[in-house]
Amino acid sequence: MADKKISQLSAATTPLAGSEVLPIVQGASTVKVSAADVTAGRAISALTYTSTVATGTAPFTVSSTTQVANLNAATAGTASNLLSNATTGVLQVTGPGAASTRVMTVPDANFTAARTDAGQTFTGVNTFTSPKVITSLDDTNGNELFKFTATASAVNELTVANAATGNRPTLSVTGNDTDIGISLQPKGTGRVFANTALVVKPASGYSVTAASKTVNVSTSATTIGFINSPYAQLALVTGLDGGDIFADLIFTTVTAGPTVLSAKTVSGSPVARTYTMGGSNEFQLAMASSTYEVACSSIYGLT
Repeated sequence: MADKKISQLSAATTPLAGSEVLPIVQGASTVKVSAADVTAGRAISALTYTSTVATGTAPFTVSSTTQVANLNAATAGTASNLLSNATTGVLQVTGPGAASTRVMTVPDANFTAARTDAGQTFTGVNTFTSPKVITSLDDTNGNELFKFTATASAVNELTVANAATGNRPTLSVTGNDTDIGISLQPKGTGRVFANTALVVKPASGYSVTAASKTVNVSTSATTIGFINSPYAQLALVTGLDGGDIFADLIFTTVTAGPTVLSAKTVSGSPVARTYTMGGSNEFQLAMASSTYEVACSSIYGLT
């Protein structure tokens, strides 16, 4: 082959296979080296690296023992994709905008990153500052435990506080307003109970139906509650016999006995009631006739 200048040579087919042979000068001698060995084991420095492979194919492969620093997208504000050695799963890091820095901190332990498109289970101690709950908190079975309804202009809320030994936890009403009440709203004809005592009637209608929360009272004095001597109690006594329903407000002390402050007929024609104190500080009721299903709740007691 006649001598030719490099500029006169035919263009090689690219990409190179790596087995092509190149001449180099090494130790004052001209020797040959394959194209693949030109950079083998050597550090490579470049200002930019532009991939020419098809989109979706990893253009830049780094061995697991190599560190890569300052891997940036070509244009600030665009996304940089880091593809693991797996065939699926892309970690997308949004490039920072001007005069800003994005920091991803990895804990000093193996960890699993949480997804935003599927349910996640967190273990260990996790701290969430002001988490936003959209609909509900569910139990371990996925059933609703607490449901939340958002109010766009809300300024009042509930605050829960735990307590040390010998003290009671507190459910408080807090907020911007000076005087704030609290509403407990049963569903339908449901009622509100503290332990087993009825404390609030339904918002609409009236019913005494839960046998486990009531006492059947007829013409004999029947215990419907207790008072801790020598203290006093303001009690709401409700009862029904079919459509005959009453609601009485009673002030009771152990020494003075019951005083009827209000005897109200809710519906029908309930019979007369007699309130007395029995042995062991028992608050008792007897009906003039028939048998009534009765509930007694302490609205306020001196304890």
